[in-house]
Amino acid sequence: MTAQTPPTPPFRDPQLPFAKRIDDLLARLTLDERIAFLHQFAPAVERLGVAAFRTGQEALHGVAWMGPATVFPQAVGLGATWNDELVRRVGEAVSAEVRAMRARDDRVGLNVWSPTVNLLRHPLWGRNEEGYSEDPKLTSAIATAYTQGLRGDHPDYWRTAPVLKHWLAHNNETDRDTTSSSVRPRVLHEYDLRAFRATVEAGAVAGVMPA
Repeated sequence: MTAQTPPTPPFRDPQLPFAKRIDDLLARLTLDERIAFLHQFAPAVERLGVAAFRTGQEALHGVAWMGPATVFPQAVGLGATWNDELVRRVGEAVSAEVRAMRARDDRVGLNVWSPTVNLLRHPLWGRNEEGYSEDPKLTSAIATAYTQGLRGDHPDYWRTAPVLKHWLAHNNETDRDTTSSSVRPRVLHEYDLRAFRATVEAGAVAGVMPA
């Protein structure tokens, strides 16, 4: 009597739509396993043959913190160039280096946590070097260029998956995990949201990181 090979679960079938594969995998995970996947370093789920992986990494001005890579100017310096084509090329270089790192180590995730689209509203904010400017139009133009470089030009296959941050009106470090950012409607729509909107509409954004 020959042992039968167990059927391939739907989440491993590349012929199925991506959404169906995700639904199938999620249905097989326990609550604890789902929660563990929310961490930057996701543990293996051996019973399903899912290896440990890293969900992504910072890529605001390169990925040198992950190993040898090009160090580009901080985002505020890139914003000061007013040169969206130059910033797009920087994004292309960063995404190529992320892919090279993944080729050496498949635990390296292709989600890249950048760019920071929060506006530089206050000089005392501890992350001003992560953003591009205080102006929503300039910030959006530079952020869009960077995400397009990170994503690449292929119509179907993305070189990396850019994740904008931090949603929304994130401009304080003190008690930032407990405080509330209350923004007047006009400021919200003409300032904070405006910086995000055009970048999302450009179609090169994979997700948004909550503040």
